[in-house]
Amino acid sequence: MNNNKNKSKHSLNKTIKKMVPAVFTALVATGIGFVALYTSPVPMIQDFGKMLTIGLIVSFILGVFILIPILFIRDYFFDNVQKKKSKHTKQGTGKTDKMLNWLTEKTIKLRWIIIAIAVILAAIGIWVDVDANAETDVETFMPQNTQELKDIHKLRDIVGTTDQVSIVYEGNDIISDDIMIWVDKLTEDMGTEFPDVVVETKSISNIVKQINDEKLPKQESLGEQIADIPTEQLKLFLNDTNTKGVITVGIKHLEAENLKVFIDDLRVYLNSNELDGVNTTITGKAVLDVEMIQGLTTGRYQMTLLGMGLVFFSLLLIYRERATFELLSHNSDVSLRPSL
Repeated sequence: MNNNKNKSKHSLNKTIKKMVPAVFTALVATGIGFVALYTSPVPMIQDFGKMLTIGLIVSFILGVFILIPILFIRDYFFDNVQKKKSKHTKQGTGKTDKMLNWLTEKTIKLRWIIIAIAVILAAIGIWVDVDANAETDVETFMPQNTQELKDIHKLRDIVGTTDQVSIVYEGNDIISDDIMIWVDKLTEDMGTEFPDVVVETKSISNIVKQINDEKLPKQESLGEQIADIPTEQLKLFLNDTNTKGVITVGIKHLEAENLKVFIDDLRVYLNSNELDGVNTTITGKAVLDVEMIQGLTTGRYQMTLLGMGLVFFSLLLIYRERATFELLSHNSDVSLRPSL
């Protein structure tokens, strides 16, 4: 009985001295590797890194302070049960130990080959990942038989579009003749400039022309006609101080890559048709979708390389310091021995 309890205590001490530091080293190296996730511009990926780090810490605490004590209690207080079980498992355990010892020896002998294979596979994986295509259409991630998605498709068939970008323009007086003519020209020409993408365009000039026989009124009567427009409709295109306006551009449903190309072309088009005293900004949900997809799909291999590098150098630093400490301890022991 006492012999088994002593063995249990010895196993506990050996586990704490040998296994816990090894697991803690793996915890630190892996946690440092997760730092690469914090370099992503997408908050969702950053939160994923936080969740993984917290999971590692919690698992380590549970393993050290709950699992190890449970195993010690089992071996220390229920040794009779262990004796009965050991009679049936002794032979199988011996074979398992021999196999594990053989596998460990082979792994140590072939360590350089294993490291070379790991480096080659990692390089191939990163190279393939760079050229891998990513699905960027958010609708493909949705269950295809949901009624909501069917309603979106039906509405798109009827109206022609459910996606849009907004062009916000700013100036001191955006209902002046020059700016109104410029807005009307953009509104009319955008469909001709991008016939494969733009479905419809709307601006304050559309509304004013509808109530003025499809013509832009002169500056004298323009303010009066704008004042006659219902407030709920007017605030979709103008602010209260007449310093900001919006041109909404209805577009066809595009994947993120094609949408990015369109937004870049639209930005070039606006720069080539800019008006002095007016600043333009392209915004809207479509622009946010492009930025989100870019944040999710780009920089993958940079994060992978960074994570691998952090893990490698953290392990190198830990084991280098450990090896140096053991060497110094060995030298100090030798120096303290009495000479013969």
